[in-house]
Amino acid sequence: MTASPEVPKPATVESLDHACALVGRVLWQFSKLEAAIDYGLRRFLSLEEDQGEIVAVNVDFVRKTKIVRSAISAEKDRSDPEALKRIDSMFDEVRKLNDYRIVVAHSQFDLKEGAVSFKRATADAKLKRQDPSWDLGDFESLYKRMTELAAALETAMKEVKSYREHIEERRTDSEFLKQIIFGDDAPWMPDLA
Repeated sequence: MTASPEVPKPATVESLDHACALVGRVLWQFSKLEAAIDYGLRRFLSLEEDQGEIVAVNVDFVRKTKIVRSAISAEKDRSDPEALKRIDSMFDEVRKLNDYRIVVAHSQFDLKEGAVSFKRATADAKLKRQDPSWDLGDFESLYKRMTELAAALETAMKEVKSYREHIEERRTDSEFLKQIIFGDDAPWMPDLA
């Protein structure tokens, strides 16, 4: 028995339905990234699933990423410069992919010359119009980046320590306790350990 031949994918965006499916998939893929960030936020704040969901839906995406990124970077076992570079790189990619999500979520789009054409306007200091067009290759590249990053984030979020764990670690750190209790003006204080 011979394997059935692979059905070739069209080289261009064929219809408005096809364009809508491509755009919808970007949002679906991005939801996986956001779910991983939400999980990290929930772990850091030591929240149960329902409590974590309440917090996550009330904090915008950029703020959530800043909280989780800072929590990971601040961990004692993350003092390795190479680990910090990987974390920074991962969250820089999150930021870049969020920029694409913003285009998809907040722009009118249509089918134009075999590609999805977006109409995007921003007004930070002045009105700026952009009309990016994404072909199938652009969408496939974006999906691949999102899939890889979601997997990396899921792994990284499992390592996020709760703030309670940080407090427990600090409770056993006598130098930290001396500084909290007596400040830096207590060189006479013996080691509390």
